[in-house]
Amino acid sequence: KLRNLIGVLHRRRGDLNKLDEKESAFKEVYAAMETMTAEDFLIDVDEDIPKWARDGDIFYQSIVDIPDFCLCAFMLMPKATLPYHDHPHQNVVSRVVWGTLTADVLNPMTPYQAVVGEVFKASPVRELNGDHTQGTTMFLNPTYANIHSFINLTAEPCVFVDLIMPPYGYNVSSPAEPFISYFEKRPKSGEGKEELVVIDE
Repeated sequence: KLRNLIGVLHRRRGDLNKLDEKESAFKEVYAAMETMTAEDFLIDVDEDIPKWARDGDIFYQSIVDIPDFCLCAFMLMPKATLPYHDHPHQNVVSRVVWGTLTADVLNPMTPYQAVVGEVFKASPVRELNGDHTQGTTMFLNPTYANIHSFINLTAEPCVFVDLIMPPYGYNVSSPAEPFISYFEKRPKSGEGKEELVVIDE
């Protein structure tokens, strides 16, 4: 199935950076990703997570990394948190292949500058927030669900695979534009909206 997924991605590579506009390409890529398991990605949790791993640790494993797309696995130990971050100019399909992760997903309500200290309002993406068990697939694009944080609240490791199109480093046209930003959430405003502040990574 991995060969099939990569074949689909190569066949559709001209559309990968605009899946939010190309419905047929989106459906084909999403459907191929939605069938994948840890075994299909050659992930063995018992073998791939170091024996010395501790609660809170996060491990990264590259599967495929080319200019058009990358497939990468994130392994979250219990209590591990992947901080709030964005995906500028990217389409991403995330597939939980082991365990359960808890997501907090946000849409910026106004454009923001990727400058440390910038504060802006964001609204929760309720359909994606909460627990995602093994076999769950999620999608984000440049205008939907583009900021998120993942945490493992369980007592077992959690693994998800990201299909990122295009990969970080290929997603911006100018070296002056940050290819990723990190955020902290502030207490809700008087309007009941979430506020995020851009932080230094």
